[in-house]
Amino acid sequence: MPEGPSIRHAAADTACPSHPWCAVLGVTLAVFTVTVTEMLPAGLIPQMADDLRVSGGAAGLTITVYGVVAGLTAPAATQWTHRMDRRNLLLAILGVLIVGNLMAGLVTSYPQLLAIRLVMGFAHGLMWSITATIAVRLVPPSSAATATAIAFSGISLALVLGVPGGTFMGAWIGWRSAFLAVVALAAVAWTAVFIVVPRLPQTQARRPGQWRTLLSRRRGIQTILVITVLAVVANYAAYTYLAPFLIHRLDMTEAAVSVYLLVYGVAGVIGNVLAGVLMAYTSAVRTLLCSFLGAASVSILVLALARQAGWATGLFIAIWALSYSALPVLLQTTILQRAPDAREAATSIYVMAFNNSIAAGALGGALGINYISTAAPLLLGALLFMSAVAAARHVRVG
Repeated sequence: MPEGPSIRHAAADTACPSHPWCAVLGVTLAVFTVTVTEMLPAGLIPQMADDLRVSGGAAGLTITVYGVVAGLTAPAATQWTHRMDRRNLLLAILGVLIVGNLMAGLVTSYPQLLAIRLVMGFAHGLMWSITATIAVRLVPPSSAATATAIAFSGISLALVLGVPGGTFMGAWIGWRSAFLAVVALAAVAWTAVFIVVPRLPQTQARRPGQWRTLLSRRRGIQTILVITVLAVVANYAAYTYLAPFLIHRLDMTEAAVSVYLLVYGVAGVIGNVLAGVLMAYTSAVRTLLCSFLGAASVSILVLALARQAGWATGLFIAIWALSYSALPVLLQTTILQRAPDAREAATSIYVMAFNNSIAAGALGGALGINYISTAAPLLLGALLFMSAVAAARHVRVG
């Protein structure tokens, strides 16, 4: 199936607004807000655990539950909301975040917080099912990949700016205030979407058994999902335990580790943008996937085998982050191209695979670091990235 016509079909079902890139930036702000909401507890676990009188592991479940619920419910949530105008649905999701973060900042017990995060995870999965499809409808067909890249750059920006900011605020005025600050952020995002994003009525008909048809009859989508699972498990097996590796294997201080994590985040933003630019000028998806997957595999392997820190450590972390961050843009765009008649159904399956692979990656890394060595999660990541290269060689061209 030619790739250009696929994107053109995906973008042609609504008239472009007067300022389409303002609308794309509005969606990006929404993505930024959703990602900050997802990852905020990561920097607040000690304070949350002490205040709610639970273990650090239990506090960390507020992230795990959020992600797993998002992955498992994305297809069903997309189906239930099929008839809604996509702009109104985006506003509803942000409304859930406003109420959810407000309630999270006011809870009096751990079960309350866990229940609130569970409901918010449902909205999170729905968000990822519609984000890319909204982005490609806002711009001309030739800019679809670029719009997808800009929208998803909100993820990397959240890891660079939002999550550290929330962590700092939590240490400064308490973890509850950090959640309340995200309420304000979500309110700003809601207002921006209301002002700059046009109405986007649903135009694609829902067909019974659509997901089963996509999985059983479209091998191109099957291959992309396999690559997604391998790459995401690889990345999160390694990234989740990068800090312990740098501290215990390379003898870095915690301050130095924070700098390298910042390097990872900044390089991730660059990777998002680079993928969008490349997709706008070439249709060689298989070559791009193999190149980025291979670069991620080699850079992680070199890091895993290192015995001391140096300037090269930052370089290979940057290559890894740039390479991995380009992949969601490439994979999401390819999913849209392979299913122009069922974009949201295909994307919801992709979201389910992606989010559950994050949990699987973190689990695999935990087993590696607990039973083998601090380098084991990185070695697992390198092996899985290389396996993804083998899968990417079977991606159909055109």
